Amino acid sequence: MMLEWILENFWSFWLIMMLLLISVQVMTGEMTFLLISAGALTAVIADVLGAPIYVQFIIVTVISIASLIWLRSFDTKRPENDSGPSPWSVNRYVGRVGDVTEEVTTSQGRVRIGNEIWSARTYSTTPIPMETPVVIQQIEGAIVWVATTPESFES
Repeated sequence: MMLEWILENFWSFWLIMMLLLISVQVMTGEMTFLLISAGALTAVIADVLGAPIYVQFIIVTVISIASLIWLRSFDTKRPENDSGPSPWSVNRYVGRVGDVTEEVTTSQGRVRIGNEIWSARTYSTTPIPMETPVVIQQIEGAIVWVATTPESFES
């Protein structure tokens, strides 16, 4: 009885899968899950139009893979001589200058990079005071490791 209902209304399975994938995308910020959910959306449409279940699985697979290839194409369109970090990676911040918003020590602190506030640490034993320009040396998870810039010594 229940199995019959599920098979007759398989669009509900795809809808649940799509919503779960979107939820994972929102929590992780990973675009991959959003593109796979686009495949699930096409399966919902295919089921409503009367496509058999095996066709729905083929559609999900093809649309998901095509979407992922499409996303990957943006990362590979960089110039060949550009060996720096991907513009999609947080490592693009390495070498940029930020401003200290909360004193940075070896165990705590905050830095503004553009419009974003990051937790920050320094390898130096000397704390870096607020409103000091710093250069981003490294990123580990959600923590940036910073050092003072030459300009900060002059002021």
